[in-house]
Amino acid sequence: MTDNIPSTLNDAYDAIDPSIPLEQDDSRYIDFQNVRGENDEISAMVRRISRTRDTQYICQLFTGHRGCGKSTELFRLKKKLEDKNFFVVYFDVEQLLDIGDIDYTDILLAIAEQLESQLRENAHISIDKKLLEDISKWFSNIVEVEEDSLEGEIGASAEAGTGVEIPFFAKLFSRVRSDVKTSSLRRTEVRKNLERRSSELIERVNELIDNAQARLQREGRSGLVLIVDSLEKVRYRVIDEESKLNSHTLLFVENGEHLRSPNCHIVYTFPINLMLNNNIGQIFSQTTILPMIKINEEAGNTCDRGREQMYKMLALRINIESIFSDTNLVDDIISASGGHLRDFLRLVRYAFDLADEKITPVHIKKAINKLALEYDYLVKPNDLPRLHTVARDHQIPSDSEHALLLYNLLVLEYLNGKRWADVHPMVKGLSKFKNSKPEVLA
Repeated sequence: MTDNIPSTLNDAYDAIDPSIPLEQDDSRYIDFQNVRGENDEISAMVRRISRTRDTQYICQLFTGHRGCGKSTELFRLKKKLEDKNFFVVYFDVEQLLDIGDIDYTDILLAIAEQLESQLRENAHISIDKKLLEDISKWFSNIVEVEEDSLEGEIGASAEAGTGVEIPFFAKLFSRVRSDVKTSSLRRTEVRKNLERRSSELIERVNELIDNAQARLQREGRSGLVLIVDSLEKVRYRVIDEESKLNSHTLLFVENGEHLRSPNCHIVYTFPINLMLNNNIGQIFSQTTILPMIKINEEAGNTCDRGREQMYKMLALRINIESIFSDTNLVDDIISASGGHLRDFLRLVRYAFDLADEKITPVHIKKAINKLALEYDYLVKPNDLPRLHTVARDHQIPSDSEHALLLYNLLVLEYLNGKRWADVHPMVKGLSKFKNSKPEVLA
């Protein structure tokens, strides 16, 4: 261990923030591949993109349980692609858009905005000025924003801070994206206008991309890759009861062709429950899942390698010997997490909240009880028969009801030679689960 690893509760608190992914080359990164599955899926994605030539572009979907470490792996993907001389535009939709209500037009707008700004700021490459002017004029007419209305707002403040002139295109798209995120009325208006002209919107976005590709080629770059993160967090809501259309299928199935339309390599994250949707593979030919970290085998015996890796992950962030009264307590937290990285760090943080000096068994028990209460709210009576079936068979039937168990983290999926699943340990410990009768409900 290095000397700068925090050794007190106060100093270690930020080091275990479960909401912050590790960026590329972070010394705390742990390669969990040998306890996630047989293949290095990130390296496979890099090979797939690198081996594709000319105008044949790969549109890939990447999923896994929320909080399982996808963003950290996507930063790794970004670094590997940059090492092969690709220009990578990465953005997190949760930071740009309203994740509770998102449409394909919102994503295409974010792609256009982020492509232009990241090229200009990170690679010092500018899109053709005349093209930007033409697209800005078209777009401002469609969404009904006049150039004069932007003066003294975004542009003035941004330019004053950097001393660099920001194109009207950037100001316009930033303004509309902000409006769409914060105002439901404006969101409806913009979407309605753009959906009427969806083919033109796609054409305009591709004009930007094609120009960017040409300029990157002149710079000797291998190509352009877009990575759109956090779409797996899109809120699930039923849109039509009769057809059972929901927000996830609307975005990725009904409008999947729109998401595939940009003329470049793209990686989208998407909700894990859509893996059980038969239509998703007909639209997106490449789907990759990041399995959970295996801390137990399917038969129930412990997986020592997985537990050792999770212990090591924590040891790279905090001085376990100084903070825990007994280092064996970490294994109790690992068991309770089910191999889910975010829940693991949340449990550690909950224990931190309860302690003044060192973490004791009492703190661990209370932390587990707190997380269990959160899961208790998620488990509905109709879920219990399905949960017992999964606990018994270690398989997930391919229907929408079981798919939601995955989405809500009530069931976790693993991979070692074959796919298998189990009920989250937090759910198994709930009285409503233990007191229900599997022989009747199954």
